[in-house]
Amino acid sequence: MDKTNCYAGKVLRVDLSSATVATEPLNEEWARDFIGGKGLGFRYLFDTLPANVNPLSPANVIALFPGALAGTCVATTARTAVFCRSPATGTILDSYVGGSFGLQLKLAGYDGLIITGRAPRPSY
Repeated sequence: MDKTNCYAGKVLRVDLSSATVATEPLNEEWARDFIGGKGLGFRYLFDTLPANVNPLSPANVIALFPGALAGTCVATTARTAVFCRSPATGTILDSYVGGSFGLQLKLAGYDGLIITGRAPRPSY
């Protein structure tokens, strides 16, 4: 991926069930078609989330994607979008958080974080 744009070029996948972490290249076509955290996050969620998954099962996915401009010198761009299937309604939902998480994720070299599985005990 061209480093002159706002993307780091990588997505981090964490599987809590197997305690594994994997880095994959950012899908460049999706990055062009679905600009920013909201578009990319929904696209990755729909690609990763099994149809009709129980929201409380280990197969549910939590995806976190900061906005495309997070990590740049543009002010007020550090919002992060969070996506999953809601345990309350069973629908796909998105929510947004402020703070420095999106900035730190981008500075670590990632455009998104996808979490799957269930840890056998509390973990970090």
